[in-house]
Amino acid sequence: MSSKKPLEKNRFKMYKAGKTWLVAGIAFLAFAGFGGIAVHADAGQATATSNVTTTQAQTSNSNDSNLAGSQTTNDEKSTTTSVVDANATKSDNSVTTTDTAKSANTDNGAVKDDQSKDVPATSDNNDQNKDDSVTTPDSKDATASNSDVKANDDSSKGQDATTTATNVSTNDANTTANDNKTVILSAGNQPDGWNTDHTQYTQGGQLLTGVHNIDGTYYDFDENHNIIKNNYVQSQWGLWYMFGDDGRISTDVTAWSGTYYYFDHSTYLRVDNDYVQSRWGDWYLFGNNGQVASGVNVWSGTYYYFDPITHLRVDNNYVQSQWGLWYMFGNDGRIVTGLVDWYGSKYYFDENTYTKVTNDWRDTHLGHAHFNADGVLDAVSDA
Repeated sequence: MSSKKPLEKNRFKMYKAGKTWLVAGIAFLAFAGFGGIAVHADAGQATATSNVTTTQAQTSNSNDSNLAGSQTTNDEKSTTTSVVDANATKSDNSVTTTDTAKSANTDNGAVKDDQSKDVPATSDNNDQNKDDSVTTPDSKDATASNSDVKANDDSSKGQDATTTATNVSTNDANTTANDNKTVILSAGNQPDGWNTDHTQYTQGGQLLTGVHNIDGTYYDFDENHNIIKNNYVQSQWGLWYMFGDDGRISTDVTAWSGTYYYFDHSTYLRVDNDYVQSRWGDWYLFGNNGQVASGVNVWSGTYYYFDPITHLRVDNNYVQSQWGLWYMFGNDGRIVTGLVDWYGSKYYFDENTYTKVTNDWRDTHLGHAHFNADGVLDAVSDA
């Protein structure tokens, strides 16, 4: 029996050169009488290399068989068969490698989604070479590659999740900011000045409530920020003011609630129980409740009469009061007592009741005078 040289280990490794995946098959065969023959194949020549190696192995075994005799020949045939089987396995691997290289060249170096397809299969080699006479591709490299891919996928997913979360958070923040802005604007955070229909006013970015000085006068705004018009209302500091039809604070004589009031030009407060001149020159008496006077009214220790229609003071006239009695008011508007000349006749008005004396005697500067049923002086007596 001649000794047999064991078949050296074959290694197939995937490695990246630039953008193209290459497959290199390195076969080291050592037989008696021959030096090491190293055959290098690239991805396009893998199948041809395997065939050349098989032919060289068979030729070498045949030569060894002729030198050793017939028994050796039989043994070498067995060896040749073993070599052919092993090479058949390598041929299968070479086909797989060639397909992988073609796929790599076709895709211009693009990495497939399923990278395990680019890794040569190892199950056939393990089944046919239990004695490890043929070394399978380094499974650690494949495992590491798959782990790297998984790690990269997980990392990418993590980055995508973080990016998505950041984008969602940013979008939510922007949406919230816009919503807040809308809410703030609707709540009164607007440019200073009047709104379009002149019913609200913004000052310092806020809609106003209460009395405020605007454009040289004053306006009042209710709790809903709406302007108050034609109403007599209490300010935030407790005083009461009248605001007219245009919303401006009122001064002078102002009509409201079926009557008239007067508001001071300096303090804007209502004038009560005073006789004042209007902006058009006429004088009016405003009573204790601030309303313009009409009829008989007490003012400054005496009585005056104001026309119920014009509200003007009545001078030098004999008029009927709001309670039905008649009174005489002189040239200065005051109520008259004593002897009075009116329309060519003389009348006498009692000092206590202010009413005209009729059918009675009274002492006058003219003497003891009698006044008839109409109140006209009709007789004078020295006694």
